[in-house]
Amino acid sequence: MTEWFIRRPIGSSLLMLSLVVAGILGYSELPVDNIPELDFPTLVVTASAEGASATYMERAVTNPLEEKLANIPGIESMRSTSAQNSTTIVVRFRLGRDMNEAANQAQAAMDEAKSALSPGLENPPVLAKFNPADQPVLLLSLRSNTMPLWELNDLAQRTISPRLGTIPGVAKISVMGSSDKALRLLYSPVLLNGHHMGPLIMQSRLKAANSNLPAGSLDGPVRSVQLEHLSMLKGVDELKAVPLRSRDDGLLLLSDIGEVKEGSFSTTSKSTINQAPGIVVAVRHSPNANSLKVVRSVRDLLPFLQEALPGETTLEVLADASEPVGESIKDLQITLLVAIGLVVLVTVVFLGDIRSTLVTSLVVPASLAGTLGFMWLMSFTLDNFSLLALTLAVSFVVDDAVVVLENSHRLVEQGMAPLQAAITGARQISFTILSMTLSLVAVFLPVLLMGGVVGRLFHEFAITLSFAILLSGVIALFFTPMVCALLLRPTRNHGLEKPKISLLTRIYLFTLKPVIAAPWVFMLLGAITVYWTLVEFNNIPKGFVPADDENRLIVLTRVQAGTSSLRMAEAHQRMEALLQKDPAVERQATMLGINEYNNSVDFGCILLQLRPKKERGPIQNVRDRLMLILNTDPEMMAKVVQPPSIPLATELNPASLQFTLQALGGVELIPSAQKLVQAMRKSKKFSNIPGNLDLGTQGVRVLIDGRMCGLLGIDPASVNQTLQNAYAENSFDTVFDRNGSYKLIVQVNPEFQKNISQIGFLQVPSRKGQLINLSQITSIESVRMPTCIYHTNRFLSRTFSFDPAPGVPNEEAIAEIKRLADSTLDPALGVKGAMDGVAIEYSQAAKGFPPLLLFALLVIYLILGILYESFVHPVTVISGLPSACLGGLLVLRYFGMELDLYGFLGLLLLLGIVKKNAIMVIDFAIEERRAGLPAKQAIEKACATRLRPIMMTTVAAIVGALPIALGWGAGAESRQPIGLVVVGGLIFSQLITLYLTPAVYLCLSRLERTP
Repeated sequence: MTEWFIRRPIGSSLLMLSLVVAGILGYSELPVDNIPELDFPTLVVTASAEGASATYMERAVTNPLEEKLANIPGIESMRSTSAQNSTTIVVRFRLGRDMNEAANQAQAAMDEAKSALSPGLENPPVLAKFNPADQPVLLLSLRSNTMPLWELNDLAQRTISPRLGTIPGVAKISVMGSSDKALRLLYSPVLLNGHHMGPLIMQSRLKAANSNLPAGSLDGPVRSVQLEHLSMLKGVDELKAVPLRSRDDGLLLLSDIGEVKEGSFSTTSKSTINQAPGIVVAVRHSPNANSLKVVRSVRDLLPFLQEALPGETTLEVLADASEPVGESIKDLQITLLVAIGLVVLVTVVFLGDIRSTLVTSLVVPASLAGTLGFMWLMSFTLDNFSLLALTLAVSFVVDDAVVVLENSHRLVEQGMAPLQAAITGARQISFTILSMTLSLVAVFLPVLLMGGVVGRLFHEFAITLSFAILLSGVIALFFTPMVCALLLRPTRNHGLEKPKISLLTRIYLFTLKPVIAAPWVFMLLGAITVYWTLVEFNNIPKGFVPADDENRLIVLTRVQAGTSSLRMAEAHQRMEALLQKDPAVERQATMLGINEYNNSVDFGCILLQLRPKKERGPIQNVRDRLMLILNTDPEMMAKVVQPPSIPLATELNPASLQFTLQALGGVELIPSAQKLVQAMRKSKKFSNIPGNLDLGTQGVRVLIDGRMCGLLGIDPASVNQTLQNAYAENSFDTVFDRNGSYKLIVQVNPEFQKNISQIGFLQVPSRKGQLINLSQITSIESVRMPTCIYHTNRFLSRTFSFDPAPGVPNEEAIAEIKRLADSTLDPALGVKGAMDGVAIEYSQAAKGFPPLLLFALLVIYLILGILYESFVHPVTVISGLPSACLGGLLVLRYFGMELDLYGFLGLLLLLGIVKKNAIMVIDFAIEERRAGLPAKQAIEKACATRLRPIMMTTVAAIVGALPIALGWGAGAESRQPIGLVVVGGLIFSQLITLYLTPAVYLCLSRLERTP
């Protein structure tokens, strides 16, 4: 088959050209995103009720929903947060669950729970799928020094969002930091009482004045005329003029009993951009869209949108989430060029033939182009994982071509014609290429079998890299020999470099003689290496995946429970001033109130866009500095968070580790939680330990005297209605005008909300028409009320976020908090604790590392055993792999790094690379034994003949991984361990396996039947 391609160079070249064209077309059509598109096994249910306490939301909304949702099969966990005004329920399913079916069943469960839900819900609960890839690809800031937030919100909703939504690839536009426009009536209960009118009567007459009903049409003898009735309430002036009552002493207008003004629907939702009033516009792209093209189209449209905005309003880019993947693509292009250049240099140094460099310079782009075409056919995404696979593929795809080229070049040096050398060389090396390729692909089977969500994230990575390796093997067997036949020329002198190579070979053979003479002694070296590897693997600190430096930080803030919205805004203004002075901060956006980042009114967040790394230093230093600066305010606690590169959680955690306490018997969690936190503070293995626990806020409970209500003829429901309409920030009615609709809110004037006793000023009507003060039929008591109530699997729970202390590995911190929980928690109380959050995902993946490594070795053994038809030779090939792992682990320890997920992938890559060297030697030795040579002479000749291709492939792999190992380019923080493991393991194993492989071969050859 190879000879067919060699003798048809034009057809072979056109086939390769078609492969490149397919790759170019596929590259242009591939979706671009930060992470792969996943069918994440998580559903999120949200519900809101303005004015509701956390206790009310738990009792009237969360519990009924959880009761019905718990009946859905396949649930792994269910967590909920009941806060003031809102409830969030996160339902996590087992992997493999059909999420479309699960979503349908969840919606049916929510519909079934509607009858038990609170009537105070303005809208039914909302169900959504959680997708970690569904993150804003671009954040825009819309700010103005003269325009209020609600007008900016209206401008964004009516002008900016519709225009951005027309861009191809844009899926959703979200406006954050403010709320819709509303008309607000702030009435005085004292004035109402003075006019002998209760709140309920006033509100009924206001609703009657705002009637909006279809008016029908006039159907005359000649024509039909459509009637339209517009409400008299179109704005502030019309609302003030609403008549409440007509008497002899004149009209009682709405303006006589209160103040009417325009404003935001939510008084707690506020935002600033660089300390000026502003809002955030978030752009999300479609699942199969190219995020780079979407961002480019949005940026191109911004100047035209700016022209349509009022004079002092500015629309700018706040943060661009597509920059990391864009930089990764540029880095891949540069890495490809650098790798080709270095491989060409390696070819020149070892072969001394410049014409031969064309062979290796063609193989790398052809293999990657074909891989890109395959990714397009498989509907893969060009993301950080697939880009990493392509970058690593540069080190792999050239190996097979180098082996074929070197073998053909060696035959030409021996005097064979180039055409015959290409045919003979391909025949000699075909089995070696097959063994190398299949066994290398087998290394990635454990990645495909990796469990959990983390395994799914690396699914495309493993398939992409495996296909690139298979394609490179095919190219090496069919295309490379054809190019060798065309380009290689017989030479009389062997180039300037040949003496150096010959000298290297002579030195190697000289040092190899003791090994051949006493192989069992060097077998002991192999045993020591295996033992050392196991000890090092067991002792090295294990970690997760560090976040990449994407020039972004998020400050999560929290004020004391019960702090007013005005006081909270003032505290954030002080924090914004501190951030504005920091030289690392380029832009900032503050958002208060419930939004995508906050699930309670006591929380706030500040989005920070940092200056480039070269202008501000490492991001960890910036984070630590800001943590010290921002936590000097006694009224507020701040946590500075680096957004994760892989967002697996539905919410942003303020630290890397989470531990959850759960009350199984409905007992109070606070005492147990306080004991655990105190024990954590005494330990020296934690940092960023949670501050004061949320002990609740001051609340007021209004108790209705049923006996007095009965005596006075008052319906208790009217008392609840009066309280809700007076203090809950909910929509009373809707006002329509030609520009749209606005909510109408009726509330007691803030002047009458300063004292608890002022609740008694409100009046309710009796059945006889009398107005009775609430103070006559109610009593008031002060209570402590929780600001948030958390459930885990329907039981009360508390979750702590914390970090390991500097220098403490994650696994050590996890073991320590488990030990503290066992010593402080009393099982008799029904309180238990367990690790939680993203740490669980990575911990489960880390536990699978050793079995996956063993499985990879087993698969390699089986494949090689089948190919060699031998039980012994695969053991010889595998014998050098522990030394590669040891070298990688030692390099990580030298640089003070943990063995994280990327480091583990580096170990798997080493298994594939290093065994190639042994395969080349063993294959040649087997052929020589079949030719009649004794084992010692066969292995010695094999080592001498294969030394040059072994050195070439190893050096090529090292230079290919160097950019990653040096921490160069985008995503360097997370990917550097994989580069260090590969480079360190190759260097260390090269020194070991050159001597260990022949020693093992000689020792085990006595067990093998002589060919």
